[in-house]
Amino acid sequence: MDNSSPDELVGMTPRVAVKKTINNDEEVSMPLSHPTDGDKAERAGSEGEPSEARVQWNSKMEFLLSTIGFAVDLSNVFRFPNTCYSNGGGAFLIPYFCMLALCALPLFYMELLLGQYNRQGCISVWNKVCPIMKGVGVASCVMNFYVALFYNSVIAWSFYYLFSSFTSVLPWTRCDQTYNTEFCWNDAKQETCLLGFNGSAIGNFTEWSGNGSICHPDSRRVSSASEYFDYHVLGLREATGFHDLGPPKWDLSLCLALTFVCLYFSLFKGVKSMGVAVWITALLPYIVLSILLVRGLMLPGALDGIKYFIRPSFGKLLDIKVWSDAAVQIFFSLGSGFGVHLAYASYNDFHNGIFNDCVIATLVNSFTSLFSGFVVFTFLGYLSAKSGTPIDSVVGVNSGLVFTVYPEALSTIPGAPFWSVLFFIMLLTLGLDSSFGALEALLTASNEILREITTGVACIIIYLCALPNVTYGGMYVYRFLEEFGAGVSILVAVVMQCLCVSWVYGLHNFSNNVKEMLGSRPWMGWRILWKVVTPVILLVLSVYSLCNVKNPHMQYSNGDFYHYPSHTKYLGWLVVLSSISFIPIFAIWTVLRMDGRSIREKIALSISPSREHDEIREQGNVTRFGCNTG
Repeated sequence: MDNSSPDELVGMTPRVAVKKTINNDEEVSMPLSHPTDGDKAERAGSEGEPSEARVQWNSKMEFLLSTIGFAVDLSNVFRFPNTCYSNGGGAFLIPYFCMLALCALPLFYMELLLGQYNRQGCISVWNKVCPIMKGVGVASCVMNFYVALFYNSVIAWSFYYLFSSFTSVLPWTRCDQTYNTEFCWNDAKQETCLLGFNGSAIGNFTEWSGNGSICHPDSRRVSSASEYFDYHVLGLREATGFHDLGPPKWDLSLCLALTFVCLYFSLFKGVKSMGVAVWITALLPYIVLSILLVRGLMLPGALDGIKYFIRPSFGKLLDIKVWSDAAVQIFFSLGSGFGVHLAYASYNDFHNGIFNDCVIATLVNSFTSLFSGFVVFTFLGYLSAKSGTPIDSVVGVNSGLVFTVYPEALSTIPGAPFWSVLFFIMLLTLGLDSSFGALEALLTASNEILREITTGVACIIIYLCALPNVTYGGMYVYRFLEEFGAGVSILVAVVMQCLCVSWVYGLHNFSNNVKEMLGSRPWMGWRILWKVVTPVILLVLSVYSLCNVKNPHMQYSNGDFYHYPSHTKYLGWLVVLSSISFIPIFAIWTVLRMDGRSIREKIALSISPSREHDEIREQGNVTRFGCNTG
């Protein structure tokens, strides 16, 4: 049993069996930091930490697979193609890779180093680094909560599509259902309109009365998959907007409940048997996506879609919003700033060479995003050629892009229902795997006796809070939470983390910690990035994002736009502040509660790691800054 303190809010237990040995035969837990035998008790007593050893991963591979399992998730297959499409295709890739190299990778590496050295979760780690910044960890937990609200609705949609795939004819291929409009377009209508009334095609469109059908102009056609998602699965017609959501849809509510049932049993019983599941999660996406890519390349228009994906529009590079969206996407996808990777690293061997793990996880994450992007844009090119509309307007720019493009793609493959079942099982494994990490990050109880109750209560609370996402207007809520729940907030959280470690704790101290752990100080390039480049870029993007909070908008499948009410951005501000406000609140709270003789000493203690507190009290100064506390 892990006896970590409840303060390790996201100090997540490894998702595989753990071991802890000392003296080769007695099972105990591993020391929390890496003190010598002579000072273990002293540090434990002075810092209020347990002296027992902390559990470890059984092997490096288990840590790497779990890190990849959290990093490679629905955001790669679901969010990346949508963000890329809405930001101009290839125009988005340059900012994406720049943000990856200059911001995400350095901070991911820093986060893993912090976790492995200090062996704490994302809240309690700040006691060892800079207690005044404990609010950064709390902000991460709040963002995890918001992500859990809208992320699990995507899993619910995936369950719905999975159940709908058990049929001989996939339902999203039809245009003769009650929810369909006259503009619905599928292969059957394509054939009919090309033949015309007497077997001849008439211009770009023709109207005839042979069987009462109408072949509409290219610009008005809506794919059957788009109408199925908007009007049947979501039921958007029954809601007029963000202010009028309607009641929860009973079918989606049941799918959402099933999602949390799966999460409950994964969290309660599955943490020691996730090894095989991680392998399945890691391999299945590439098998399914490879099949879809091969099929897509055989269809007309596929190469046009790929060209749109890889051809940059340099005019877009002047729009700072594209750079901001790229930064948010890579942090959201890689998982930096949410505290989960920090917690995973805390279960590593103290001397584990973590750099290779960091690079491998980052490369796999980015490769998966790009691979998924190629698949999506291949079929966007096909849809564009089939409907005669430009690629940038072939489907609505909204969060349901993947639920319109992939189903359309699946319907073109022989034996479509089988591949549809396999694809949505893949989405479920990706979604549940990442939701497992996000939800675990919210569980504060470390006592295994209470874990059953704690997990159940957490699942019920989040389920009830997530119900607005499965109302008839749930997409409006989803889009709102996606925009404000963990957008600008994650940028603020990671820049505060970077500034604190590099400038307050001190890059010199951090480098010495790394040398103690790995045998050498970090490469000079990392130190330049941590000290100057990364915080400057993130500060600029954070300030821009905070100063340009606007009402979100959403595009329907028929091309019409929905603009949120004017007051929505103020509600969005509340959501943003509800997470990042914990940073100054906990800073003030930490200073006021610190045991110091004066306000200056309280501040000095609050910005210094706990191991230096006795020295500060005795000598009356903070040697790092050359400041006197008297």
